[in-house]
Amino acid sequence: MPSERTHALTDAQLTKLRQALARKRDELRRKSRAHVEGATRSDEELIDDGDVAMRSATTDELLDLADHERKLLAEVERALAKMDAGTYGVSEATGEPIPYARLGAVPWARNNVDDE
Repeated sequence: MPSERTHALTDAQLTKLRQALARKRDELRRKSRAHVEGATRSDEELIDDGDVAMRSATTDELLDLADHERKLLAEVERALAKMDAGTYGVSEATGEPIPYARLGAVPWARNNVDDE
């Protein structure tokens, strides 16, 4: 039976989506932490200018990845908060239900595909 709060999602679907969001949250936290640690490790072993330049480029890449993961993590946490508030699964643009297939593919989706 669909939950009225979420407009079209069953309790089983919500449970599955909550688990997917929690897994993604944990994965993003782990990856972001690893990227930041990799970017901030000691440069004592670098000897020549080429090593320093390569390390600088790698650091920039790792920090860019960590930033992207931080932004995605915010979206995932927002989706989890919306679940707790009973507003998950509803397009922020139109107020219409977001289909389960879309949420299954992108559980942190804010809108229907056509709304974006």
